Amino acid sequence: KIDDSSFNMPGVKKICKIDGDKVQTTEELLKVIKEEVATPEHKNGSLTDILNTSGGIDIVWQNADVSEEKLGKEEFQKIVETIREHGPDGSRPTDNVHLFLN
Repeated sequence: KIDDSSFNMPGVKKICKIDGDKVQTTEELLKVIKEEVATPEHKNGSLTDILNTSGGIDIVWQNADVSEEKLGKEEFQKIVETIREHGPDGSRPTDNVHLFLN
C-alpha cells in the first residue's frame, strides 16, 4: 500500500492510484485523476491542465492492461503519451509527473 498520509500537503508530491478494472472510459479516468489530485480551480479542467498545475504527481495505474483493452490501444496510448509529456523525458519535465504502469 502506498502511504498517502502526506497527500496534498504543500511541497509534497501527490499520489494518484488508478485501478484499470474500474476505469472503462476516458471520462472515468479523468474523473479519478480529478478526484485524486486536481486543485479546486482545476476540477473542471482537462488532463493537461491538471498535469500542468499539479506540483508533482506519481500516477500508479494498476491493471493498465485491462484499461488498454477497455479504452482501446490507440486511446490508451494517447493518454499515456499525454501523461509522459509531463514527466522527466517529456517536453514539460518540471511538472514532475511520473507514470507507473502495473
